[in-house]
Amino acid sequence: PPPPPPLPSGPCSACADLRQALQLKEAELTELRQKLLQQRAAACTTCAELRRVLESKELEAQQDRLQLQEERQISEQRRQQGQQLLEQAQRAATERNTWRDRAQQLQGQLDGTQAATQLAQEEVQRLRKQVESLQQLLLQLQEEQQLLHQPDPRQQELLQQHLQQQQQ
Repeated sequence: PPPPPPLPSGPCSACADLRQALQLKEAELTELRQKLLQQRAAACTTCAELRRVLESKELEAQQDRLQLQEERQISEQRRQQGQQLLEQAQRAATERNTWRDRAQQLQGQLDGTQAATQLAQEEVQRLRKQVESLQQLLLQLQEEQQLLHQPDPRQQELLQQHLQQQQQ
């Protein structure tokens, strides 16, 4: 086969055409880029406004979430406080019932003690009357004993008469 023809040393006409077409395309591309940048710049003001609105809404939503979370925490704290108060009230009621039962028990004991005291006082009164009665009886007996030990003048006289008669 014959050898291939030698390559031209400079640019061929096809290369020049391609280079010219490339330059045209680059110019078109540059023009399109500029138009795109202009559109972007125009769109950016709208986008920026939309972004501000979106960020504002996101901030509001975040604040709403925080407020809701705080309200939930406050609600939970109040629920816990309510539960604690309920438990304290139940303990207080139980304690009150215990003290009331104890008071009733002590009142019963007191009533029993008072009744026993009254019975004891009545018994003391009865015994005092008996003691008074016995003291009066003792006084009477002492008086009678004194009378028995004192010589009766009539008996004394009779005794002397009797003694005199015996001596005669």
